This record gives sequence, C-alpha cells and structure tokens, in this order.
Amino acid sequence: MAIGVGLIIFNRRSKKKVDGGLTYPSALGKVQSACVHESINHDESDHQTLSNYPAVECTYEINDLVYINKRPSFGGLVSCAL
Repeated sequence: MAIGVGLIIFNRRSKKKVDGGLTYPSALGKVQSACVHESINHDESDHQTLSNYPAVECTYEINDLVYINKRPSFGGLVSCAL
C-alpha cells in the first residue's frame, strides 16, 4: 500500500512540473551569427580526423529580458539571461 501512495504522490508532482512547462511564453529569435568551425585531430598513427561543428548565436526577448542562446538544441533551447 505504501508503494501505491508513493506512486500517486510522484505522479502528482510530475504532472505539476509538466503543466508548468506548458505555460512558458513563446518568442521569435534572431540569429546574430552563424559559422562552421573545423577541428583536426591526430591519433597515434598520425591519421587525421577532420570534424566540423556549428557555431550559432541567437538572441530573443521574453518579458523585457534579453536572452542569448549559443548552444543549438533540437526539441528545446538552452539559454541564460543577459
């Protein structure tokens, strides 16, 4: 029975977190800069590996706060307030 009560409490807490996330405001962002960086790595056998990765900087405003996002992610944004 204690396990059942624990699951009910856990479910209610999880639902509150999800419901809170659904009320976030949406905002349009502006791309400030975008480029591709290259990285060359050498292993013990002197083989080279070329890697490319994006560097994108976007800004957006929510409730009079300007945010900057330097880490593109899919399915969500990772940001910090300025």
